[in-house]
Amino acid sequence: MDNEESNWTYTGGDAQLDSQNLEALESVSWEASEYVAHEKPISWYLILYGASVAITALVYLINRDILTAVAILTVTFCAGFFASRKPASKHYELSEKGLQIDSKLFQFSTFKSFSIVEDGALSSIWLKQLGKYQPNLVLYFSPEDEDKIVNVLSHFLPFEQRELDAIDRATRRLRF
Repeated sequence: MDNEESNWTYTGGDAQLDSQNLEALESVSWEASEYVAHEKPISWYLILYGASVAITALVYLINRDILTAVAILTVTFCAGFFASRKPASKHYELSEKGLQIDSKLFQFSTFKSFSIVEDGALSSIWLKQLGKYQPNLVLYFSPEDEDKIVNVLSHFLPFEQRELDAIDRATRRLRF
């Protein structure tokens, strides 16, 4: 989003919506991938594992600790495994009850705010959780559903402007 003024209004929080507004509020459901998958050529994995072996050797030569070397290789193997995993298709539904992802229901009271984050041609909704160490919940959607999704969310959560942070930009640059 540009630095234009947002036309979304926060109407929820602890205040209850009156029954007339709830009746007018329609639920929104859609199917989407749980995350954006980037195709990785075999060279991507060769570079990952080659760099890991080089770093492992360097760390071992410096401190002579086999446990650290094994930990580096294990973490790299796990990262490569998860990088090759294909995303599942999820069913999302927003209603006055909360956000339901497949069979799991998230109450709106567990979220602090929502943001729309643009990443190139794709946009996603990021739900900031109340827990200090809980990650954001990222929802992908088709562009034609954006207004309906934002309409429902704006009744229950405040909108917060957000940009990709350094780690998010780095993982996208690495196509992880």
